[in-house]
Amino acid sequence: MFKVKHGVAPDSISRRYKSAKYPFTEMKKAQWFEVPAGQPEAKVDRWGQCPAQRSAHSAGRRLGFKFQTYRTQSDSVVIKRVA
Repeated sequence: MFKVKHGVAPDSISRRYKSAKYPFTEMKKAQWFEVPAGQPEAKVDRWGQCPAQRSAHSAGRRLGFKFQTYRTQSDSVVIKRVA
């Protein structure tokens, strides 16, 4: 039989998900960052999303966070943690 332990369990692998480019794991609620328009991460693909938006949503699924992403008028991308 396995022994039942009390206290804080070790974090799952998904919670330790680190992105080299984006500060997803460190973000608190209502924090945001902007990907400038000239960067390749902000370039729109054929589905109307950019790589930064796509990785924000997939990181959100891994971390249990919710990210809101949108494009500004100056064509930069804002990624905001909402939950």
